Amino acid sequence: MTNGTALSNTGTSLVSPVTTSLENLPARLGKRLWVTPAAFLQTTCAMQVARWAVNLFPRSLPDSHRRGRKRRYSDESILLGAYIQRAWQMRYEMVVDYFRSHPEAATQAGFEDGQVISVGQYWERRRALGLWVFWLFFVGMVWQWYRRNIMHGVDVVLDSTTLQAW
Repeated sequence: MTNGTALSNTGTSLVSPVTTSLENLPARLGKRLWVTPAAFLQTTCAMQVARWAVNLFPRSLPDSHRRGRKRRYSDESILLGAYIQRAWQMRYEMVVDYFRSHPEAATQAGFEDGQVISVGQYWERRRALGLWVFWLFFVGMVWQWYRRNIMHGVDVVLDSTTLQAW
């Protein structure tokens, strides 16, 4: 695959102009996340980044000859559910219940018509996405946060060693 092929196929780009503003977000009151998941998904354009990550990395198993019921929930919705689950430190049951009780967040995550995935199916689908989709989504979200001045270049440190960094 040539560089940029997946971006041209999906019609989405991570370098498109910023269309959202951070002025509508409430003031930070503590160290934990202080905005709602729906506002955070909308402000960071997380659905666009999820589409980019899912389409950039092809699925390992083809879906065309799959038996059983058709999939109702997109891979992007599963990815955004996992994003909310990790960012707000929720368990599997909590994130599914959150989307069921907050339809605006479910809509922002791509769940249509108030239909939210079950806990068991969410767990299986999340596991089936694979590591690379999550990694691409992480890289894309760091880029979005950096572009929107949510974080700065000194805010991200990835280190897996046991040596002291400073």
